[in-house]
Amino acid sequence: MNPPFNWLDPAPWIEVEQEFGSEFPAGFCESVNAYGSIEISRKLYLEHPVCHLRNLRETIRGLGLW
Repeated sequence: MNPPFNWLDPAPWIEVEQEFGSEFPAGFCESVNAYGSIEISRKLYLEHPVCHLRNLRETIRGLGLW
């Protein structure tokens, strides 16, 4: 069975990493590319940089860290 999301374009990750000056672990990017943004046990959120429901870039900005 194939993962439901499958976003293979590296450009969104590169843009987010450049914007915030931090590189994400390859395994994290691969998982989110394959399955999309996901919430686990209402405690852990894995977000893709371009997902319309939960967007990694907007979440980071909302934290006020950058």
